[in-house]
Amino acid sequence: MDKAEPYIVVLIIINATMMGVGTFDFVTENKIVEDIFERIDKVFLIIFTIELALNLIDHFNLDRLQVSTTGIQVKFDSPLAQRLDEYERKKRQGWVAFDAVIVLTSWAFSDLSVFRGFRILRALRLVTKFAMFRNLVNSLINVSSKIGAILILLTLLFFLFGVLFTDPGMFRDYVDEEESPYFKRMDYTLFTLFQFMCFDDWADIARGIMAEKPWAWILIIPWLVISGFVVANLFIAVICESLVKLDELEKKSLVGNIERTTMQGASREIEEFRQEETRNEIKDTTALVTKLQDNIAALTSQQEELMAFLEKFEQHNGN
Repeated sequence: MDKAEPYIVVLIIINATMMGVGTFDFVTENKIVEDIFERIDKVFLIIFTIELALNLIDHFNLDRLQVSTTGIQVKFDSPLAQRLDEYERKKRQGWVAFDAVIVLTSWAFSDLSVFRGFRILRALRLVTKFAMFRNLVNSLINVSSKIGAILILLTLLFFLFGVLFTDPGMFRDYVDEEESPYFKRMDYTLFTLFQFMCFDDWADIARGIMAEKPWAWILIIPWLVISGFVVANLFIAVICESLVKLDELEKKSLVGNIERTTMQGASREIEEFRQEETRNEIKDTTALVTKLQDNIAALTSQQEELMAFLEKFEQHNGN
């Protein structure tokens, strides 16, 4: 399947591009053109399904199955090759499952117009086709616990400041010229706090509040510093850490690939040496058997000549 990967990548890109083009009016407002796009999309989905089936056959080594006296089993050239195959299978099993979910979901939603937009998720399969993307996702997963801890801390801060800002003695009754209820309810307050964290038009809202309550900056500035600088930089720090780990993993993977390549080469050389040794032994054994057969034939011939001589000798003595 490695040789087919570039073609599959091209097909995924073409399919994603067609989905984007399919949102234009000249497609959606023309039934004939829309039907053509739908049929082409179905062809792409069939191709991806065939590719998934071949990947599953390769992943589960169904192409190596052999029937023997002990039953059906997977055949490997050597124990080392089996161990290397198990290592590779374990490394890619998550991505094979991801591919399967994307393709099967595409089939499940293919006839549901409300979910048709989700077909673009097929473009995510590009992540499984490039080692760089796979390593990046794996590195982010490795630091997911730290990201989760930061999200929990941020949620706690949102709740604390949300309750504080929504309190009737704080900013609950503040509305701007357009009478937008920024802090009227808890959900409004949380949305406004998120707006502050993103530094989206926060200054106008803050000045409006401070026009009524000049001391409001004592609460607003700490929220901006904590959420907009501290927590955001924590996310950046964790992501940078994951990228550093990614670089280390790539170096280790490179060394591991060299070692595995060396081991595979050594395994092939050992296997070829054993096969050559076996052929030489068979050749020597065949030559020995041929020589023994010649010796037996010579002894048989001598025995026949001796028997004929004895018969003549007995006849001569009888006369």
